[in-house]
Amino acid sequence: EYKKTLLSTVARSPEVAIASLQAASKLAASMPIQWLDFYLETVLHVDDKEGRELALNLVRQPAFARNFLELGLEEIREIPERHDDAGMRIIGGKCPTAMLFCGGPDQWAPHFHIEDLLHLRKQGKVPENIYTEYMENLVHDFVVHPEMVPPVVDFCVTNILTLCQNAHGEGQHKSRL
Repeated sequence: EYKKTLLSTVARSPEVAIASLQAASKLAASMPIQWLDFYLETVLHVDDKEGRELALNLVRQPAFARNFLELGLEEIREIPERHDDAGMRIIGGKCPTAMLFCGGPDQWAPHFHIEDLLHLRKQGKVPENIYTEYMENLVHDFVVHPEMVPPVVDFCVTNILTLCQNAHGEGQHKSRL
C-alpha cells in the first residue's frame, strides 16, 4: 500500500519529480565518471561493464531523465485503479487466459493486483478461465535480466500447453497467448 501511495503521489506531481531527477542527473554529470562507475559497481552491484557504461551515459543526461520520467509517470497515471472486468469477461468468453504478475522491487504488478482479480473471480465478475500466477522477485523488464527469462518462458510454455490441452479436450477455443 505504501509503494502504491508513493507512486500515485509522484505521478500526480510530475514537475517536481522531473525537476528532482534532472537535478540529480546534472549533479552526476558534474562528478568524475570513475566515482559513478565505482558507485554502480560496488553499491548497486552492476557487475556488467557494458551495463555500467550504458548507465553512466544515460544518468549524465538531464534530457534522458526528463523523458524517462515523463513517459513513466504518464504510464502510472493511466494505470487503472481496478481491473477491467468487462474486458476480462469478453476475453474469457472467447478463450482461457493466463496472466503473470511481476512483483519484484519495482512493484510493476504488486500482489494486491492479483488479490483484486481473485476477489472479482469469486464474485463472478470475471470468468473462472482467467488463471493467474505471481512471481515475487520478477521485475517487469525481465528480458534484460538473463536469470529471469527461464521462469517466464516456463510460465508461458506450461500455460500454453495446459490451456491448449484443456481447449482441445473440452472442445473450447484454443488460447492464443
